[in-house]
Amino acid sequence: MVSWGVDPSNQAVWILFELHGKPFGLINIYASNDAHDRWSLWSWLAFSLPPATWVLCGDFNMVEKSIDK
Repeated sequence: MVSWGVDPSNQAVWILFELHGKPFGLINIYASNDAHDRWSLWSWLAFSLPPATWVLCGDFNMVEKSIDK
């Protein structure tokens, strides 16, 4: 079993496969600098991924305050 795709907000690419009979996934993230745009990514990560061991990597573009942009 191998599946892959892109999140609905176009901020992450993922692949899901089996490793030793268990689901394992990799996600490469390039998040937006805009907090509103990132919200859709965090929502997708929290509620839409199937149960598996996930490894997330990439550029999360986190900022504490708008002035930090």
